[in-house]
Amino acid sequence: MYYYNPETGKFELVNAKVIVKDGYATFEIEYCSDYVLSKVDLTKTAETETKAAETVSGAEETKAETTTAAKDASIPKTGDNAAPAAAALAAVMSAAAGAVAFSRKKNAR
Repeated sequence: MYYYNPETGKFELVNAKVIVKDGYATFEIEYCSDYVLSKVDLTKTAETETKAAETVSGAEETKAETTTAAKDASIPKTGDNAAPAAAALAAVMSAAAGAVAFSRKKNAR
């Protein structure tokens, strides 16, 4: 995992212990920033300095693509879209049914 240092124009290795399993990468960071995961050692690549600017400038475009993908209809919906009024009505009806049952039981004694 590399950090792009805009002051030096170079990538800096910040974590070599990246675990990739089932398409997910796990790693530890000390602070939030923009990082790059790469199998290639970016600190020794001659093309790094020229590609670094492209990578950083492309970050905003990648974020926009990710946001668009997140809104894709093929992604399963999570969360509750049920109307709160229906839940409140069900709660009131349950309470009323409980009160009627309690009243009948009390009157039967």
